[in-house]
Amino acid sequence: MISIIVPVYNSQEKLKKCIESICANQDVDYEAIFVDDGSTDESADILDEYAARNDNLKVIHQENGGVSKARNTGLEHAMGDFVTFIDSDDYVEANYLKTLYEQMTDDVDLTIASTQNEYPSRSQSIAYQDCKISFGNVTKEAQKDFLELNKRYYLYGPWNKLFRRTIIEEHKIRFPLTTSYGEDLMFNMQYLSYAKGICYKNKPLYHYVIDDQETLSTKYRKDRFDNGIMINKAMVQCYKKLGMYTEEMEAYIAHRIFDDAYNSLFELFSNKNEMDKKQRQKAIRYIMDHDEVAVAAAKADTTSYPKKFVDMIVKKKYKGFYLYMTLRK
Repeated sequence: MISIIVPVYNSQEKLKKCIESICANQDVDYEAIFVDDGSTDESADILDEYAARNDNLKVIHQENGGVSKARNTGLEHAMGDFVTFIDSDDYVEANYLKTLYEQMTDDVDLTIASTQNEYPSRSQSIAYQDCKISFGNVTKEAQKDFLELNKRYYLYGPWNKLFRRTIIEEHKIRFPLTTSYGEDLMFNMQYLSYAKGICYKNKPLYHYVIDDQETLSTKYRKDRFDNGIMINKAMVQCYKKLGMYTEEMEAYIAHRIFDDAYNSLFELFSNKNEMDKKQRQKAIRYIMDHDEVAVAAAKADTTSYPKKFVDMIVKKKYKGFYLYMTLRK
């Protein structure tokens, strides 16, 4: 049996489509656990209504504690041999569960299906070729495939994947509650550390709905930079253990670190950031002075960023960056 865990918070507009797409998966035995995380709209009523008509659906109501806590609650109640996560504003194809399950073998502990990004006015397929990667017999081809899956973000979110629940429970793997950014990736890194292999299927079975209109001028995540450093260190540790830390992977992770620094600097000037002048200047200096950023800037390909900003970061032009951003704001 497969346990499907769906965290729900104020998703009334898209929730029915999500539920019905799950119910369309008739070829595999499953339980769908919906964790209502203190919704204040009609989500709770919608869930109770569907659960009353379908024995496969279970609903848990709890006080709002965030998506990580909701997923952890789902794991505590899961009874299946396998676990998959679906977000309540996304939806899946009718053969989603069957396809993921059929890729599970004795040497595969994580199966992945490709994702279709659904924007308000367009769809985008994030595709890569079918591949199977064994961590017990690492080849150059496997390292290349692993890097490409990283570049397409297929190892980061918990959705579009099937996990073995025995690994999750044996090693007490849960979503961290103390981080506000990258908790999904931390969960996956823990799990990958114990996996024998992964299998990716180039079938767009998971529809990831994107309607976030936030930009760098409005988005602000307080601990983004520090969390990013922690996450990237966890990736390095995990990938070295798996035999996947090549020179190309090192350059890719350096790019991730630089990107976190770059975006964190811009987010300091978000309308949602209430720092005063001294606090902003101190935060700029903290990011630009960080050893990891200097190393990353030397190893990463930074050609996709505006040269003037790369120059400010590399040469640690704290005052120049602050002045430029303040005048622009």
